[in-house]
Amino acid sequence: SSGAVGMVLGLVLYPLVLAFICTLYKWRDNRWVATRDVFLSLSFSLGTVFFAVLFVVLEVDLTMGILLGLALGVVVYLTTIVIQWEMHDHFLPRAWRYSFVIVLFMIAAAAIVAGRTEGHHFVG
Repeated sequence: SSGAVGMVLGLVLYPLVLAFICTLYKWRDNRWVATRDVFLSLSFSLGTVFFAVLFVVLEVDLTMGILLGLALGVVVYLTTIVIQWEMHDHFLPRAWRYSFVIVLFMIAAAAIVAGRTEGHHFVG
């Protein structure tokens, strides 16, 4: 049933998200030098989350899987933005700033379009 799948995914994804966050702290403590341990931990946690999203697409619901995949993409993108910001001494280069604003507007537009197609009106 979908409740059992949700419980299993919760038990799998929660430790992986914590491992991802701990790896980012370790990477920051190493002054953003990508050691082998950091690379392996990031690859394992993001790869496993990707396969969990793929499982949701194949077994549960296509729409939910796509939404989870987009959320994973946004998390990876925001992590990249924070790392770039930190690597350039708390300054974000112009290309990264423009890409951030474009992605932010795309997410907002997608949310408005999704709300409109579901019959909810944007109030704000």
